[in-house]
Amino acid sequence: MVLTHRDFGRAYLTEGDGWARRFLVSFFANHTVLFVGYSHSDTIMNYLTPSLPTDGREKRFALVGSKSNDLDRWHRMGIEPVVFPQEKENDFTGLDTGVKGLADFRRRGILGWRQEIARIASGQPPTVDDEDSHTIDHALARVKLTEFFVNAAKSPEWISWLDDQKHLKHLFTEGELEKQDKILSEWLANQLVRNNSDSLFSIISKYNGRLNQCFWKALLRKLSHLGENSLNPQILSRWVHILMNCIPMNPDEDSRSIPVPGDYEGYYRVWQILY
Repeated sequence: MVLTHRDFGRAYLTEGDGWARRFLVSFFANHTVLFVGYSHSDTIMNYLTPSLPTDGREKRFALVGSKSNDLDRWHRMGIEPVVFPQEKENDFTGLDTGVKGLADFRRRGILGWRQEIARIASGQPPTVDDEDSHTIDHALARVKLTEFFVNAAKSPEWISWLDDQKHLKHLFTEGELEKQDKILSEWLANQLVRNNSDSLFSIISKYNGRLNQCFWKALLRKLSHLGENSLNPQILSRWVHILMNCIPMNPDEDSRSIPVPGDYEGYYRVWQILY
């Protein structure tokens, strides 16, 4: 325990070869640390913190008021400031709200997550810096929470929002998809049923017509299940063109009906499925 200046000197410099210093070095190296209500102005800490080794990841954070003028100082010490709003310099109501929100976030159970995600996803997408935006970003990295999102998200505006937030990028590259990406691929393919083809065309064009095999198959399934008059013939023709031009190079064993380049019978099967 450190109560006096003498205790401080013993703990950091003399007693037991500076046990407090060794403890902090080990603690900062092995844990993510959030400073709350700490000015970080102790002389020893100001020398110790910048000298700590880093593995390239942000592991030390501090809650700092928006009226603070020392953000650069935090960065120089290798600490990432997390800014909370302030009306004036001595206003810390935002800090109280933020800490309470963090505690609620950590305690939130699966039912709480479903309700929170449904509240956000059932409306229009939030702005990028909004707290709700960070909530959805967090959710889409987890399978069950991604399921909650796709069950609630109906607005076509979510398509461009997800793309802007880089949540759809894996659907347009080769390789095996994570489970949450597969869930998003099915959700995105379902936008066909909701007549949101134009939004999909725009994103597919952005990625130069490349489609992940899983997403390609999801689109093909949705198109093949649509009724004869469900799509405008011009839109259907455009889908045929897109799918015929990016047939998967390496179909898996469960995709024997998917042709490979040069397989003209396979091309004909795709055409039959779509028509």
